[in-house]
Amino acid sequence: MILLTISLVVFSINQIFQNLGLSTHFMSSYLDDILFFPICLSVIWIFENRNKNYEIPIYHSLVGLILISVAFEYLIPMFDSRFTTDPMDIIFYGIGILIYHGTRIKTRANSGNRCTTP
Repeated sequence: MILLTISLVVFSINQIFQNLGLSTHFMSSYLDDILFFPICLSVIWIFENRNKNYEIPIYHSLVGLILISVAFEYLIPMFDSRFTTDPMDIIFYGIGILIYHGTRIKTRANSGNRCTTP
């Protein structure tokens, strides 16, 4: 729950800064990409955690990375001129996956293998 809360707060602050014209190039171009998977995977984990030992397999995250990358970096820009292809987005989606799974590993290690919310 901590990762989800922090990610949502950072996302909200980033949106406020963008609307006020106070964001940097990095913030407006890549911060949302980094936060996408920690937010989505945390929400999925919360809803799927009926079994207290449930963890999202890394390969599920990688399939999600491929699907999101194809959709947002290839298909949508092909049909909507408001969107552009930026291969760097894929790298930042991947960083978000590493952040999510890295915090899950640390959370499990600190709790003696008991699962707690991300």
